[in-house]
Amino acid sequence: MKLFRAEEVDQIPWPDSVDGRYARMFFDPLLRHGSSHFFSNVDAEIFLLVFGEKVLPVTPGRMDPGSCYVSSPYDHYIRYARVELETIGNRWVEIPCSFVLWLLGLFLRWARINNVIYVNNWFLSTNLYPALNREELEEVTAFLQQQFPGRVVMFRSLNEGTDARLLEVFDSLGYSRVLSRQLYVSDLSDSSYRKKRDYKNDRKLLDSTVYEVVDGKNLSEEEIGRVIDLYNALYLEKYTELNPHFTVQWIRTAIEQDLLHVKLLVRHGRIDGVLGFFERGGVMTTPLLGYDTSVPIDLGLYRLLSILLLVEAQERGLILNQSSGAAGFKRGRGAVGYLEYSMVHVGAAGFRERCAWWTLGSLMRAIAEPLLRRYEL
Repeated sequence: MKLFRAEEVDQIPWPDSVDGRYARMFFDPLLRHGSSHFFSNVDAEIFLLVFGEKVLPVTPGRMDPGSCYVSSPYDHYIRYARVELETIGNRWVEIPCSFVLWLLGLFLRWARINNVIYVNNWFLSTNLYPALNREELEEVTAFLQQQFPGRVVMFRSLNEGTDARLLEVFDSLGYSRVLSRQLYVSDLSDSSYRKKRDYKNDRKLLDSTVYEVVDGKNLSEEEIGRVIDLYNALYLEKYTELNPHFTVQWIRTAIEQDLLHVKLLVRHGRIDGVLGFFERGGVMTTPLLGYDTSVPIDLGLYRLLSILLLVEAQERGLILNQSSGAAGFKRGRGAVGYLEYSMVHVGAAGFRERCAWWTLGSLMRAIAEPLLRRYEL
């Protein structure tokens, strides 16, 4: 087991395995050019942990909050939570919760909540995992606690729908579950979703749409710019600037390296919708999705993108992690809601950090979990 810095990229013994090749295609460019070259609101120091046939990215959390939520626990649990509160539409809930968040934010800054070491963080909203056993995770935990003394070891993006076995392993190693969000998973091996009325209507829409479904393998610079504009209009302008900011360089690299499979909805030569998905370990998720919000709603751009995702996952024999949001829409098409967790190990951390994660974990269980279940955020 060895940890490599960015300046040692040419010395990395990339394993000739599925996981090794995948990690090399993704992280070799990031190590050479820096994270902000590909994700403009992520300024992270990147290490790679190589052991056996596996490679895991390792990233220290920044002590100064204020960038992308995928690289800052403070931005994830405080700033992003403020955005989510606004979607509830109930002032009697929003006002007291906003006050609690303000107090909690002050405390978590003092308690150095960002003093973590992220493991398997790919700077996307959802991280997918390679196969990891108990012995490997135990060794990784001990090794990183030695290499980064005083930091909390943290893994993002685990849920009972796709990671039940892995969660049990984390539990057995003394990790704590800290609630992250509620997301939706479609297991397409269960054909009951095809009986859903919404699914049937979406298939009819796909069969009769005026849009052409185009593969995005060979996009021009201008077309990549349009794709990013569509993503930004939905995820940054409509939701929050805390989401990852993709650059032209990342989209181009991800497509060229087959890290991201892109589908476009094109009408009269103009791209009005885009989705980009990737898969690992039998699971598929979609970090890139966007559509022209000025297009009449009866053309059903979001419905078309959603049914395309289901069709792609079905044809590839994959479980579809549909991330969070649009709860009623996704449930109406057979998706099942699961709570997503960050797994944290505070064994070698300092007093402040221990206080931070104990307090945050307790509040998430007592307050956030009931809200998520009730309002399906």
